[in-house]
This record gives sequence, structure tokens and C-alpha cells, in this order.
Amino acid sequence: MRPAIVLAVLVALLALCPAALAATYQVGEGQTYATVTDLLATVTPGDNDTILLRPGVYPPFRVETGGGSSPETAPVIRAYDLANRPIIDSTGKQNAVVFQHPTGKWWAIDGLEIKNATFRGVFNVECGLVMRHCYIHDCRDGFMGGMHNTRESSPGYLIAEYNEFARNGSGVYAHQLYVQEYWTVFRYNYIHDTTGGSSYKDRSRQSLLEYNLIEQGPNATYAMEFCGCDNDIPDHTQRAVMIGNIVTKKAGGNPWLFIANERSEGGAEGALNVGYLTLVNNTFHTEEHKGPMLGTDQGSLITAHNNIFQSTTCDTLLAPVMDATGPGQVEVSRSNWVNSRLALPAEFTDTVRGDAPGFVRAAPEGGDFHLLPTSPCRNAGLDLAHATPSLEYLHPHGFTFRAKQGAVDIGALEGRQE
Repeated sequence: MRPAIVLAVLVALLALCPAALAATYQVGEGQTYATVTDLLATVTPGDNDTILLRPGVYPPFRVETGGGSSPETAPVIRAYDLANRPIIDSTGKQNAVVFQHPTGKWWAIDGLEIKNATFRGVFNVECGLVMRHCYIHDCRDGFMGGMHNTRESSPGYLIAEYNEFARNGSGVYAHQLYVQEYWTVFRYNYIHDTTGGSSYKDRSRQSLLEYNLIEQGPNATYAMEFCGCDNDIPDHTQRAVMIGNIVTKKAGGNPWLFIANERSEGGAEGALNVGYLTLVNNTFHTEEHKGPMLGTDQGSLITAHNNIFQSTTCDTLLAPVMDATGPGQVEVSRSNWVNSRLALPAEFTDTVRGDAPGFVRAAPEGGDFHLLPTSPCRNAGLDLAHATPSLEYLHPHGFTFRAKQGAVDIGALEGRQE
């Protein structure tokens, strides 16, 4: 075979296998690079490259170059041994891990422990980030998206799966997660012991939250908040969908606030873009909670099917947030279980009412929200062609297949096998 033909064949084969050109870099004690910063000073990782971080404690790092062309090909900074996580310790520093990067590139982190940031554990600015199997704790903000990430000119993206967030948040304005992205996918994550702010705050243009466990803990304000974009970002329609999540609250730093869908964030004029929140097969459980389970304002619209809304202390399911200048809207919402004491919007139809939904063990922390055989939520849901969940959350930060028997059960988890 002629050399030119051989070369052409090799080029064609490499084109079919782009990962063959990927590089793997070893970082840690005794390796070529002692820290991620050392590596990034001399190497520009690209599509399908892997940076293996050996066990040990590392200083914060900042990524400003390289990156991949898609989430699937993003270069990944990964634990060499997932059973022995490398630790990014930000003690004395504002930020632990920062991706501040030209628009259009993707990076990934996998299996890192990130802690002690006085500002942000992970900060993503104007690029795409995939975050998996990470443990982020004891930071002022566990995760934050850049305030410009929702813009057409500088979009940022987040895919977060199988992560744990603990003991992040401070006061009112720092949170476990402060998500601001062009779009967000948040799945199979575990949030607990929030120390201030919200357990999950989201200003993204589009968000999909599936199969997460979000325990507010004793010191947060909101458990969850979807709200209009930050200052100087043009108003635009925002859409958030929650499927198969378990969200709990016990009083907390502000016993009035649980879940808010508010466009103007507290009634302030100016950010009155419409925000759609769709709730399907979630379980919401509160104790010692005094306000509505769902807070709204004049820019919000909520649709809810097959959810459990359980509270023995609330008086109403839905009400305007404090200082709102008008109420939110509710579309026809079917087949929810709602505690008998809660006043309901007229748009809720086919509602199952009662004093207890029949959980195995209801508790705001460490509860088992599977349904007992006698639960009124069994086989009582509405089968939705495009949104009936096929999975359910598996503790900690995982998923399992949902074992449907008969009609779909109301809530995030199917009933135990009889």
C-alpha cells in the first residue's frame, strides 16, 4: 500500500476515534505537576483530556484557558481514586475552584472535595461546567454562577449530578447554591444542613431539577427560590421544571419561607419577567413552618401535578411573598395530595386531602418518604405522557428505577412493595 494511502487511512481512523488523541495528566505529590495551577501554567487541556488528581490536600485553582467543545468532550479534573478524594482546601482564600473562561467552552470536575471558601466553593463564569460526585462543604456559597451567565452574549451552563452540598450559606445573601445560568440540569444531588441563605436559589433562564434530596436544615431562609435575573440583566421568560424531588424544612432561620417562585424578588419593581414553575411528582414536607408552602408574586405562574404537600402548621398552600405587589397565577393542577388544613387555589382539581400521606417515616432530616401500603397516595396519580417519572432519588446522591405498580403514585417515591 502506498504511503499516501496509508496516511489517508490513518487520518480517517483517527477522525472516527477522536478520544484516541486525548491526553492524561497526573497531578500530585511525586507527579509531573504538583498542583492543578502548575499544570495549567504549561498545558492547555482540550477535548477528552483527563487530569487525574492524586489523593492529598491542594490549594485553590483558577481555570482561564483550554476547555472542550461540548459537555461530552469537556476536559475533566478527576479524582485518581474516588474512594479517597483529593481535597481543595480554600482556608483563608475567597474562592476554591473558579472557571472564568471565554464563552463557548466546557470543563468538568469529578470526585473532588471542596471546602472552606470564604466566598465561593465553585464559581462558574461564562462557560459550561459539568460537576459530578463532588462534596462541597463549609463555604460561604457552595456554588455560584456568574451574574452574566444568563445573557445571550456570554452564556454559562451547568450540569450537576451525584453531588453533596453541606453546611454552606451565610446570613440572607449567601447560599448552598446560587445558580445563574443560561440553562441548568440538576440531578441526583443531596443538599443538607444549610447554614444560611437558601438551600437552592436559581436565576437561570431554564432549569431542570430531577430526583434530588434537598433538606433545608435549621438555619436557612428559603428552602428553594426561583427568581428574576440579577441587576442589569434584561428581563426574559424563565422556565423551571421539578420532577421527583424531595424537599424538606423545619422552621429554619425564617419560619415563613419554604419555596418561592418570584420574579421581582421581594416585590421590588423592575424585574417582572414571567417565570414558569412546573412541579411533577415531588414530595414537599415541612414542620414548624408558618407561611405558605408556595410563595409567588405578580410575575410567577405555577403548574403542579402528582405532588405531596405535607405540613401540619401551614394554613395555606399558596400566597404572595412578603412585599409582593400582586399574586402569582396558577394553572389547572391535578391529582396532588394536600394536607386537609391547607387552603387551596381554585385551580387545584382532583386533589386528595387528608391528615397524613402515609410515609414510612416523615422527618425533615433523614426521613423515609416511601409510601406505606395503606397510603392514600398509592395509585392515585395522573399519568402524564411526557413527564411521569421513570426514576427516583436513591440516598445518598444517586438514583434508582421507579417500580411502578398500577397507576402512578403521588409523590417523589413509589410505594414499598407489598
